[in-house]
Amino acid sequence: MPKGVKAQDYKVLVKLVTQILDKYETNLTIRQIYYRLISPSYQYFPRTGSMYNSYENKMVTAIEKQDIDWRRITDYSRRVIDTPITYTGPYNFPDELNKEVPQIVARYTEDLWEMQGLYLRIFCEKSALADLVAEVSLKYQVGLSVGGGYSSFTRVMNEVDRIEKKYMDRGIVILYLGDWDPTGLDIREGLQKRLKTYGNSTFKFDNVALNEKELAVLPANPTKKVGPRYDKYHELHGDRTWELDALPPNILQTRVENAILKYIDADI
Repeated sequence: MPKGVKAQDYKVLVKLVTQILDKYETNLTIRQIYYRLISPSYQYFPRTGSMYNSYENKMVTAIEKQDIDWRRITDYSRRVIDTPITYTGPYNFPDELNKEVPQIVARYTEDLWEMQGLYLRIFCEKSALADLVAEVSLKYQVGLSVGGGYSSFTRVMNEVDRIEKKYMDRGIVILYLGDWDPTGLDIREGLQKRLKTYGNSTFKFDNVALNEKELAVLPANPTKKVGPRYDKYHELHGDRTWELDALPPNILQTRVENAILKYIDADI
């Protein structure tokens, strides 16, 4: 923490958060901003649960008071499921259709993967990072499946079935993004086993992030000493864990883009 600066200093927090938001083109979640604040060169406050709660409360206040631009903050804790498009009546439908057809035609895009001989799909454990990843993946027509924790057997099977129905004649590559902690590693391992056991195709599993080699430069959290996976994790990796959110947004997006480009035949 900078000398003379208190974590409770609301004005300083607002100033630093605004600097961080100005640094990135994409919007950020409150937790992503937190990881920037505890990482070099800021290191604004220590990594403790009570400090995070204090920070989160002040962020909510700053957003509500509009001291921080709420449009730059992404909140995935709530999803909106909207109603279908409606029309004022059957006689108005042709007019509405005439407005929509040019838009549909303008959206026509060739399938860039048709001649590649393989299919890519991203699985992301953290739902809060889905749009950040999609900003990159959709440019290359790579779809995204969001876990948000453990995926049920039904959900995995539906995903496998949907992919194989269309792409069974190709190689299928799964790009994975997730936390490095007892739960995150267990989710990763379980997904690999399920794809191998229940899929009829040959799935290649590519762990894009987080990787063990990069952990030394990321801010860590203490391992929660609960759950059946703690002992095994502690024996292999010690008493620290790392979240995918700790990767700076631009680095995460670059990591995703490089992983996709690795499988593209540019000449085709």
